[in-house]
Amino acid sequence: GRTLWGYRTDYVFTRRSPADSGYSSRFGSSPDSSLSRRPAISRAALSSTTLAQPIAENAASPSTNGASSITYPSFSRSSTSGIPSTSSTPFTSSTRFDIASPPQASISPSLSRRRSDYIDQSQEAVSGLQNRPIDYPELSTQVIRPPPAVASPALERQDNRPRLPSYSTSSTSQGQLKAPTPPRIESYWPVTYWADSRIGISGLRNLGNTCYMNAPIQCLSASPPFARFFNEGRWKSAINFTNTLGSKGKLTGAFAKLVHAMWANEIPHQTPHDFKASHTICSLNSQYVGTDQHDSQEFLSFLLDGIHEDLNRVVVRQPWTKTPEEEAELEKLPPQIASEQEWRAWKARNDSVIVDYFQGQFRNQMKCLTCNKTSTTYNTFSILSVPIPSGRSGKMPLQRCLDAFFNTEVMEKDDAWDCPQCKQKQRASKQLSLARLPPILVIHLKRFEANGRFSDKIDTFVDFPLKSLDFTSYMPPPLPAGADHGRLNGGVPMSPDDPRSQMPPYKYDLYGVTNHTGNLSSGHYTAYVASGGGWKYCDDSTIKDVDHKQVVSQKAYVLFYKRTKA
Repeated sequence: GRTLWGYRTDYVFTRRSPADSGYSSRFGSSPDSSLSRRPAISRAALSSTTLAQPIAENAASPSTNGASSITYPSFSRSSTSGIPSTSSTPFTSSTRFDIASPPQASISPSLSRRRSDYIDQSQEAVSGLQNRPIDYPELSTQVIRPPPAVASPALERQDNRPRLPSYSTSSTSQGQLKAPTPPRIESYWPVTYWADSRIGISGLRNLGNTCYMNAPIQCLSASPPFARFFNEGRWKSAINFTNTLGSKGKLTGAFAKLVHAMWANEIPHQTPHDFKASHTICSLNSQYVGTDQHDSQEFLSFLLDGIHEDLNRVVVRQPWTKTPEEEAELEKLPPQIASEQEWRAWKARNDSVIVDYFQGQFRNQMKCLTCNKTSTTYNTFSILSVPIPSGRSGKMPLQRCLDAFFNTEVMEKDDAWDCPQCKQKQRASKQLSLARLPPILVIHLKRFEANGRFSDKIDTFVDFPLKSLDFTSYMPPPLPAGADHGRLNGGVPMSPDDPRSQMPPYKYDLYGVTNHTGNLSSGHYTAYVASGGGWKYCDDSTIKDVDHKQVVSQKAYVLFYKRTKA
């Protein structure tokens, strides 16, 4: 047998743990007998084992295994180069040494604990060096190698994926938290009055009956504060990518690109291929695919609604319902306060640059003529569609169209109102009025009326003013001096320089007109726009100066008015 590192055994095939050393293990067979490992030597006996002297260089190799003891030189493993020794229990150089007992398990072991309980005995036969302490480097929880260099901004991957902003809360003076504020996109653009000034203008090429698009786009581009919002790129930071009702900026981006090119004045006319392309207008509304003629007012409504949804500052729309008790309380409020309360509820779900400039508010009141029970609703509008009364030859003043629109209507017979107080259908009056007016008022003259499968056109000449169209008589009067004005505009006074201020007078000047000639299926649309104190005539690619007397004509279809400062 051999004496190997203090253990006596016949063959060593693998190192076994102390827990396994007490079991007999059969490794293989020899010519004369099976080989088995001897029982483990006790720690007490092992501690007194004498290591043999080194073998002389001229000593003969043993001829048979087990004939004599083979003694290996002792050595000590050198410390790691460059790392100072931190061992507290070094092994001393000696021909006799004790094997230390395993260290007691630490309750809270440290990463820097020295492995003094383990000695790789197989290295003892490598050299004749003196035994030295075995030192191990202290482990650290810090990163040893430096972090990689930061990528340059040009190479850095930008993460522009839309995310829902988190809800925010604010504390009251008593330390209590208010209800969470719905997440919003913080984009501010001042809403201002504007005087007559020279605008950027360019013709728009007709791509095949696309005059229904070109005419209203010319009028929108002729609204300087609104156009600047797109020319200066402010729309880019206002896109609501989480709104499923919008195009995630496709429609708004195409519109902004077109308006910017029109104001650049670099070429006489633009070709709006990208605006009408399949990935914008046609993909959002299939009726605009192809070269069919369409209604210009319907396209304008589609365009304003689409831009509003793209730029809606409200990320998460909260449910909007009223209990019967809340509706009853609303009926008791003055119309000025009730409309303001409903407007704030609307803006909590819909708030954009379109709302700022184009949206107003209706007040629709039903009144039972039996018990005088009333029910009032408030609705918003972007385009005011007024009828053209029949039965009069010659010119029709716009005032008569407005009077017909706001006229009180009696609901009876089949149209009788189901009164919630009488619990049955009753004769009732229906009164539609204005509750709020926008900075830009778009008036649609309803020239087309359904007649079976076709639409008839009303060619009546509607006479409308170029200056000082007064809507004060259609609006509710201001609150009396002793009323609670703090409930108006959310309790925040609005600047008189803001055209959204709901204080009289409500006067408007004309700055754009969309015209229509022919019939709905084979007609043509053109536009007049104000610029630098004069007027421009826009007929697709053609732009020319015209006299203001030509602006008011029988062809007028959609009127664009701006509010003027008192």
